[in-house]
Amino acid sequence: MEESPPNLVNYTILLWVLLFIMMVYAMRGKETTGFLFAFAEIIAMLLIFAVLYSTKISGVLVWLGSTFIIMLYALKIDWFGCSKRYGFLFLIYPLFFLWLIVSMPYRINRILVLFTPYDDPLGWGYVPCQILDVMQNASFLGSGGVNLAYLTEHLPNMHTDYILTTALSYWGWLSILVILLSYGIFFTLCFMACKKVKSQMGRFVIVAITSCWVLQFVSYLIINFTTLQMSTYPLLFVQGGYMRMINLFLLGIVLSVYSAERHCMEGNCCGEIRKTKQSILWLNNFLSGCVGWIHSLFLFTCDKYRLSNFLRMFSIFT
Repeated sequence: MEESPPNLVNYTILLWVLLFIMMVYAMRGKETTGFLFAFAEIIAMLLIFAVLYSTKISGVLVWLGSTFIIMLYALKIDWFGCSKRYGFLFLIYPLFFLWLIVSMPYRINRILVLFTPYDDPLGWGYVPCQILDVMQNASFLGSGGVNLAYLTEHLPNMHTDYILTTALSYWGWLSILVILLSYGIFFTLCFMACKKVKSQMGRFVIVAITSCWVLQFVSYLIINFTTLQMSTYPLLFVQGGYMRMINLFLLGIVLSVYSAERHCMEGNCCGEIRKTKQSILWLNNFLSGCVGWIHSLFLFTCDKYRLSNFLRMFSIFT
């Protein structure tokens, strides 16, 4: 697996998506100028992430994917007031991925191994071969042909990067179906909540955050059940000190948006009373949603190993 560089960009890229939403919201009715300005920011931030900070490929995927969905949604509701034909500009996205792959020789090797992993079973194809063995020998319910003792010895980082592969080996395909169904229901509820929110800003926020979550989960599925290996985010809401804090923070924002809209858009209050009540609810639910984030931060700071790694990141500024 790719080793993450010692900076905070890989962990806070989701927060950059929120800043992008604010910029898109400010471009309402700016027509072609607003769309091109937003598109230019996507490309500029991509170059900053990929070139200056060497962001891992999964981070670039989350950035491009989430901003792509945001821009498509903006075009769908005619947010900029420009022609929808400008959406064809997003066809250059594959060129950026191709450039990111070609720029790093080891990524080319991983793409080649994608189709013929058994040609190099002790080199680049080692991990893909282990995953294929688990999938081919897994049962529908219960332990398969590859036991945990074998995985512990032959599959690196099985307790962090390959939790679903380990679950497949120990509990079978039924456990994977239950996990996929659980995440699918969660994502569906988030998108359904978006339809009940009346304010466009609230809809942008929910669409963007949910898209980031979906892309994180998809990238984790890719390395667990395919021969394509890349650096990825931890399993959503389950592991990862940095990412769990950020995702819980984003969950608090989604809950605050939905709860404030649900209470204040019923038509029972109007004028200044509605604005005051909505502001209070936004603040109250935002702080409530941050309780989990603060709790994770407390646990994180109590871990001396994680805390030392966190502080080491700031050494680049000293």
